Amino acid sequence: GANDLRMVREGKDGGSLESYGKNITAMVELAKSRGVNVILITTTHTPKNTEIVPYNEFLRKYAKKNNIILADVNKAYHEVLLRPPPSDFAGDPDRRLLADGVHPNQDGQTLIAKVILLALGVPPGDMPKIEKEWMENPRGKGVKLGNTDGANDYVYLTRNQYDAVERIAKTQHKDARGIIKDMWK
Repeated sequence: GANDLRMVREGKDGGSLESYGKNITAMVELAKSRGVNVILITTTHTPKNTEIVPYNEFLRKYAKKNNIILADVNKAYHEVLLRPPPSDFAGDPDRRLLADGVHPNQDGQTLIAKVILLALGVPPGDMPKIEKEWMENPRGKGVKLGNTDGANDYVYLTRNQYDAVERIAKTQHKDARGIIKDMWK
């Protein structure tokens, strides 16, 4: 995954493709020996991050050869990122599923969840109902308040609520999290 890519960039042996393959194989074999059903998930990096290609290819071949479920998140990310971004999107189009260039944002997390559910056999026709429940979950989006007293540091909203605040924030050229923090105070 992303940490292996970082190790490759830093020249550390643990990040080599050979080490990665050995580690994946050992983890899968150990899990299977303990009766665990394994699912492998490709990493989420963008089309510009070509260094991860051999790692994802290893996972694809390994999963096929060993009859292991594969959630090809990388393929799903690429399918989204190869389409033009929405007209109101600002920023690097290759980062539209990532919060910080590495970690998935809400859209990226949702796409990962969909790919995993589909790989596990959830019928595509069930996705609208599942997505509706995600959007209406009262703890669907946490916003860190930044309290220093150690108390509950988050306020939770549904994704629908958060998205509504985000739309308002865009019209005011503000940050949705900042608006929520101000409202909470």
